[in-house]
Amino acid sequence: MADSDNKISLLYVDDEAVLIDIMKAFIQQYSEFTLDSANCAAEGLIKLNTNHYDAVISDYQMPETDGIEFLTEIRNTGNEIPFILYTGKGREEVAIKALNAGADYYLQKGVNPKVSITELVNFVRHAVAKNKAEKAVREQKSKMADVMNFLPDATFAIDNSGKVIAWNRSMEKITGISAGDMLGRESYEYSLSFYGKKRPFLTDIVLNKHLVRDSDYFILYPDDEKLIAETFAPELYGGKGAYIRCTASVLYNSSGEITGAIESVRDISDEKSAEKERSELIKKLREQKSLIDAVFDVTPVNFYVYERDMKFRYVCTKGAEQIGMKPEEMTGRTWRELNMPAELLEPLEEKIKEVFETGEVFSAYTTYPTVLGNRYYQYELSPIKDVNGGVDAVVSTAIDITDIKEAEEALRQNEIQLKEIIDNIEDIFYRTDSSGKITHINSSAHKILGYSSPDEIIGLQVEELYASPEKREELKSLLEKNGTVSDYDVCFRNKDGTLIDLSVNSHQIYDRYGQICGVEGIIRDISSRKSAEKETVRIIEKLRNKDCLINTVFSASPVYYYVYDRDLNFVYASPGGAEVLGVTPEEIIGKKKSENSRNVDFAGIYDDNLRKVFATGRKISGEATYSSAEGIRHFIYELSPVTGKDGLNEFVVSTAIDITGYKEKEDLYKTIFENTGTAMVFIDEHAIRDYNEELKRICGYDDDTLRECSDLRRYIPEEELKKIREYYSLRLTDPASVPDSHEFSFIHKNGEIRDAVINIGIIPETEKTVVSIRDITREKQSERELREARETLNFAIDGTNLGLWDRDLITNKVFHNDNWADMFGYSSCEIEDDFRFWKENIHPDDLPLVYRAHKDHLSGKTEIFDIVCRMRHRNGSWIWINSKGRVVEWDKNGHALRMVGLNMDITRLKETEEALRQANDKLSLLSSITRHDTFNKITGILLSVDLLKESLAGTDMVSNLEYIEGLVDAISEELEFARDYEDIGSLDLLWQDFAGYLSNEKIPRGIFVSADFSGIEILADPMLGKVVHNLIDNAVRHGNGVTEITVTHRFTPEGFMIIWEDNGTGILEGLKERIFERGYGTNTGLGLFLVREILSISGITIRENGARGSGARFEILVPDGYYRQSI
Repeated sequence: MADSDNKISLLYVDDEAVLIDIMKAFIQQYSEFTLDSANCAAEGLIKLNTNHYDAVISDYQMPETDGIEFLTEIRNTGNEIPFILYTGKGREEVAIKALNAGADYYLQKGVNPKVSITELVNFVRHAVAKNKAEKAVREQKSKMADVMNFLPDATFAIDNSGKVIAWNRSMEKITGISAGDMLGRESYEYSLSFYGKKRPFLTDIVLNKHLVRDSDYFILYPDDEKLIAETFAPELYGGKGAYIRCTASVLYNSSGEITGAIESVRDISDEKSAEKERSELIKKLREQKSLIDAVFDVTPVNFYVYERDMKFRYVCTKGAEQIGMKPEEMTGRTWRELNMPAELLEPLEEKIKEVFETGEVFSAYTTYPTVLGNRYYQYELSPIKDVNGGVDAVVSTAIDITDIKEAEEALRQNEIQLKEIIDNIEDIFYRTDSSGKITHINSSAHKILGYSSPDEIIGLQVEELYASPEKREELKSLLEKNGTVSDYDVCFRNKDGTLIDLSVNSHQIYDRYGQICGVEGIIRDISSRKSAEKETVRIIEKLRNKDCLINTVFSASPVYYYVYDRDLNFVYASPGGAEVLGVTPEEIIGKKKSENSRNVDFAGIYDDNLRKVFATGRKISGEATYSSAEGIRHFIYELSPVTGKDGLNEFVVSTAIDITGYKEKEDLYKTIFENTGTAMVFIDEHAIRDYNEELKRICGYDDDTLRECSDLRRYIPEEELKKIREYYSLRLTDPASVPDSHEFSFIHKNGEIRDAVINIGIIPETEKTVVSIRDITREKQSERELREARETLNFAIDGTNLGLWDRDLITNKVFHNDNWADMFGYSSCEIEDDFRFWKENIHPDDLPLVYRAHKDHLSGKTEIFDIVCRMRHRNGSWIWINSKGRVVEWDKNGHALRMVGLNMDITRLKETEEALRQANDKLSLLSSITRHDTFNKITGILLSVDLLKESLAGTDMVSNLEYIEGLVDAISEELEFARDYEDIGSLDLLWQDFAGYLSNEKIPRGIFVSADFSGIEILADPMLGKVVHNLIDNAVRHGNGVTEITVTHRFTPEGFMIIWEDNGTGILEGLKERIFERGYGTNTGLGLFLVREILSISGITIRENGARGSGARFEILVPDGYYRQSI
C-alpha cells in the first residue's frame, strides 16, 4: 500500500484474528509504520499483487499454505521484498528451511511478546533499509552498464586481481566474444582475442608499471594513473589484425582506493596510411595535459576578530597556522607588531575602520602569502555590535578559494585544448538538432566533403549529404530503436557531386528533461579502405582461379606433394602436405623444410637426401618419423629430380604417404599379445611359431624348448589333443557346432597335469591358428573345497529360516541354499547360480546403497557387509531382507576372492516399524498443531495483558495482571518442555563437540567458566546442546550465588568421564537422585530431568555426588564407543 508520507508499509499474514488485532495495536505505537493484514497466504498473495508493501511478516503454521510455502511462491515471482517469519514454531530445522527459502529473518514469538515485537520492529527496520540499499546498488550498476555499452569505443575493465568486470558491446563486436563468456575471466585471457596469446594489456600495466618493460606498446602518454599507447593486434577481425590505440586509467572506490583499471580500444588502422598526420596527433597527445577528474574540496573558513586599535582579539588555529604563527602569539597584538606585509594589510585596515564607522558588511577578494605559498581568499568584514548598538569589534571570515580559481583556469584551458583536439582530428565531428539540421561541425568536415568552410555546412539538413535517402532512413530507424549506431557504412555526396565512402558512429543526445534533442557522432573517411578491399578481392580471385585446379587435383589424392628449388626452399606444397606440417601453403612457400620441422635430426637427413638427388639426378626413397601438428606421424617418401632447359636438375619433387595408421596397429597388436594376461600361442602347420611370456610361466618351459618343439603331444595328453583337432576340423566346416572355449588339460614341465580353459581362433583364408590358454588349476581345486564346505554349512543351517549365499568374486557365481530360494518363492533349481538374480531383483532405490556397502566392505572400511534392502518376490511384491556377510578368502596380493553370508526376511519387522512411525508422525503432527495454536493464544493473552497494564498503570489491577502473566509464563514453559521432550530420540545420534557447546553458550555476567578439554566428540542425541544449557541454568537458579563453574575430565575403565562442578551451596544428601525427577524443584522441575533423558538415549549416565557446602558436582559417564577424538 503506497503511503504519501513515506512510512514503512507492512503486510502481516496470520490465521489468528486476535493476533492480527493485537499486532496492529502495538504497531500503531510506532509512527513510522503502517500495517495491513491477511488471514491466509492466498489473501496475502492477492494483496501483494495489487498493493505496494515494504516488508512482509508471516506466521509459519497456517492452513493450506504454511509460511515457508508462502515465501517460496513470493520468491518464484521474482519479488525480493523483505520477508520475516514470525512464529511460535521454534525448531531449528524450521529456521534453516526458512532462511534457505529466502527469508531475511526468522523470529520466534517467545514468552515475552512485547520484547519479541520490539525485536521484530528492529528486524523490519534493518531488512527494509538493507533492501533499499541493495536496490540502489543494483540500479547504479545498471546505469554504469548502460554507460559502458553506449561508449562508441570498445571498452572493458578489470579489478586488482586481473578479473574482467566489464565488457561492452563494442568490445563484443570487434572480438566476437560475448560479455557473458568473458566476465569473470582472468590470467590475461582477454588478450587471446587480440594477440593470440596471454600477455599484459594496458590495464595491467597501469596497475603494475614494471610490466611495461616487457611489452611492445608504443606509449604516447605516460602517467601514474593514465596511459595512452598504440600497438598491433594480429587476431582482430578474424585474424586480419588491426592497429589499435588504447587508453587505460585506474579506477577508484569511494574511499579513494584503487580497485582496478578501465581501458578503451580504438581501431586506428586507417590512420596508419597517413604517417605524417599520425605523428602530429601523437605529438599533440603527448603534449596535452590530463583533464580535471575530481571536484576540488572546499577549505574551511578562517576567522579573525579585530579591536578598534587593530589588535587581534581572536584568531582561529587554522588561520594562524596558515601564515606560520600560533593563535596565542597573534592575540592582543597588531599586524604591524607581527611584521605582516603592509602592502596587503594597510588596505584591509582601511576597510576595517570603515566597518567600525558605518556598521555595514564589506566583502572583497585578495591574495595572501601562506606556508603553502600565495593563496587567493574571499573575505567578508562584519560588525559585532554591543548592547547599545555600537560596533564593538569586527570579525573577518576568509575562505581560501585558490583551488576554485585554479580549477576555473585549468577548465578554461582544457576546454580550449578539447576544442583543438576535435578541430584537429581527421574524422568529422558533427551535431544536429531534433529536426536533422546540422548545428555544429569541426574543421575536418569541409575538407572531406569539399566545402570551403564549416560555416557552409552548418544549417544544412543532414539528409542533403546522403547519396541514398534509404540509407538515411535506415540509420534513423536504428537510432530510434537502439539510441546508438556503430561502424555504419554510408555514402555521402561531395559538394562537387562525387561520392565518398564513410563510416558513422552516432548516438542520440538528450536535454535536461530527458527528451531527445538531436544526434551527435563521429564520421570517418573510409574511401582508402574500401578501395583497398576491392583491389584485394580482385587479386585474390585471380590467384584463386589459377591455383584452384591444381589444388583440387592434389587434395583428392592421399599423396602429399612438395617441390624444392636448388636452395632447398619450398616452391610448392599441396594443401594436404602443408596442413600436415601445421601451416598453409602460403606460409611455407620460400622457406626451408628445416624451418618448419619439429624434428631437427629428420630435417637434416631429409636435406642431405635432397642434395644427393640434385647432385646425382637419381631418385631416393625412404621411411621417416615426423612430429607434426597432429602428433608423431610415420611417412614413406620418394624424391624425384626435375630437369631444366639447361639440362641441370632445377627442382626436386617429393611425394609422401602417411602410414601412421598401419604402424600404430602393428604396435598395438604386439602390446596386446604381450600384455593380455593370458597365455597366447601362434600356430602354423601344427607347430608353434610365436608365443608370449605368460605361456612360459604356466607351462614351465624356456624359449629354446618351445622354439625347437614341433610335436604338441609333448605338452598335451593324447586324448585332449584328439579333441582339439576334432574341434579344429569342425571350425573349418561347421563353426556353429563348436564352443568358443572349453576346458582341457596340459602337461607342466614338472610332469603335473594341469587344468586350463582354451580358446582357438582360425585366421580367415589361412591355416594359421591363434590360441589363448588360461590356467584354472587353482580354481578347480577351490571349487572342490568350496563344494565340500557348502555341503557342511548347508546341513548346519537347514533347520533355520536363514538363507545361505556363497559368492565367487572372480566368476560372480553364487551358491544358494534351499532357504534362500524359498525366501523369494522359488526352489533352488529355478534360480541360476549367477549374481545377476541379485542385481535384477533388488529395488532400484536400494541398489546404490547395496553397492556402497559392498564396496566399503571390500575396501576394508567395514568388518561386516551388513545391508537392509528390498528384493522382489516371485509374486511381484517387495520383501525386506537383512543381508550380512564377509570376505573369507583372499589372493596373495590381498584381493578378495570369496564372500559368504546369510539373508534374513525382516518384512514383518519393517511393517511393524512403519506402522509405529506413522502413528508417531500423526501424534507428533497433532501435538505440533496443538502447541502452535496454544502458543498463538498465549501470545495474544500476553500482548493483551501488556496493553491493559499500560492503560491501568497506577491501579491495583496491575498486580493481578502480573499474576496472570506468571501463570501464562508457567504454561509456556510446560509447552516448551513438551516440545523438547518430544524431540528426544526422534533423530539419529550425532558426533558432537561437548566443549564447543560450552564455549558457544551465553554465560550470565559474574560467572566464570573454565574447561580443561577440547577435541573430543560424543555420540549423543542432537539435543546435547540443551544438556549444557540446562546445567548452566541449574547453577544460576539453584546455586545461590555461583560465581565459578569448572568442567574437567578423566578416562576411566568404564569410559570417558566429564566432571561438572560449581562453587555454590551444593545439594543435600537425600536429594541427589530426586533432583532428576520430573516436577521436583522450586521452579518447573524439568531442567535436570530433561538432561538425564537426553543423555540416556546413547547410554550416557549422570549423577550428583558433591558435598553439601562445597558446591554441586555432576559426573557424566560416556561409555566406550560413544566418544572419540575430533576428526
